[in-house]
Amino acid sequence: MWYEAKREFIEAAARVMWAGAWADWQESRCAVVMPDGQPCGRDQEGIDGDCADAFESHDFKGASFSGQELTEIAPPTPQYALYEAAGLLARLEVANGAGLAAILAKAGEADDLRNTIGQFMQADASAFGSDIALQAVGHGVSWFDDHAKFELKVPSIEFEYIEEEE
Repeated sequence: MWYEAKREFIEAAARVMWAGAWADWQESRCAVVMPDGQPCGRDQEGIDGDCADAFESHDFKGASFSGQELTEIAPPTPQYALYEAAGLLARLEVANGAGLAAILAKAGEADDLRNTIGQFMQADASAFGSDIALQAVGHGVSWFDDHAKFELKVPSIEFEYIEEEE
């Protein structure tokens, strides 16, 4: 049903936006490694004392997730990411003057997806949500990288990692 497709789109979009923002945050932290091999535990801002000396000597490293599937290693998707993904879906529907079901139907028709009796089928809502979210935040990925083109307006959005208090 249409609400199931919306849920799949929102969950997939939220997951890729969150995982990407989390990884960017992790990689930007530049954990300074002290001479004894222990991390300093400070971000780039506010480094002082021995930590500053280690940073100045370029004896530091940030986290790297090269070659890993971020959606599999990132912490659970927080509620705010789901809200942002729902907002993305709403903006997508408004920009295109159509609901998600109609947009997925256009995507399926463009890809010539047909069921066993020849009727067009909708594109996968989860895969569509992931690709549209990555395109919307400017990661350079597009639905059209692997699918036939059809007229689609994808809004641009900003999404940032917000560290949750424990």
